[in-house]
Amino acid sequence: PLIHPFLANDQRVSKEDFIATEALCSGFIHVTKLPIYFSSMGFTWFVSELWFWFLVASTIFGVLIGNNILRRLSLERFQLMIKVILTLLSVRLIYQGIFP
Repeated sequence: PLIHPFLANDQRVSKEDFIATEALCSGFIHVTKLPIYFSSMGFTWFVSELWFWFLVASTIFGVLIGNNILRRLSLERFQLMIKVILTLLSVRLIYQGIFP
């Protein structure tokens, strides 16, 4: 989320580049968390294998739907959506900071 405002305000960044950059950053963060999660939670492959394949299928399905939606959005609408989402998240964080 820290790089969202910089990418959202850059007119040279396409919506596809924005999504790809965010996916790469998020993926890197999640990959670094996996060893900690697996070691602390007592990972067993047999129980987790079904969840793994469910998550793989869900990811593929989500990417197909997301690409379809992204193609239909104009760059201006996409940038507006990002700014609105960031603003709402900021207001939520401020509210949580004031009223814990």
